Amino acid sequence: MVQLLVGFHLLIIALTALLIIIYFIGSVREAPLAQHPWMWRSTLLAHLLLLLSGIGLCLATSTYPFTSAHWLTEKLLGIVIYLFLIWFALKLGRNLALRWFAFVGALGWGYFLIELTILKTPRFM
Repeated sequence: MVQLLVGFHLLIIALTALLIIIYFIGSVREAPLAQHPWMWRSTLLAHLLLLLSGIGLCLATSTYPFTSAHWLTEKLLGIVIYLFLIWFALKLGRNLALRWFAFVGALGWGYFLIELTILKTPRFM
């Protein structure tokens, strides 16, 4: 069961990253694809599935944030920062420089979250 959840979680991570990159590049180039409401909804749905699969993994492995698993607490806080940066890059950014800065920052936080998950060693806590 856990292996199935891990596989699903990794698939959703790849799908989410792909959708965000496509949506960001499309919005920067002002492509009609990025203007469709389903593009934003599909990224929201992918993030929701990612969150639900993460919660399922926590329940299946009995590893919870704000307990002895400090790396998971740090990952949860990192996810909040990552989601804010994505939201800023895709919706809130008023000029192109700020949007690119937020997008590159979100990619950096995404890398940090992947590294944190693999190593399970907290950096800040």
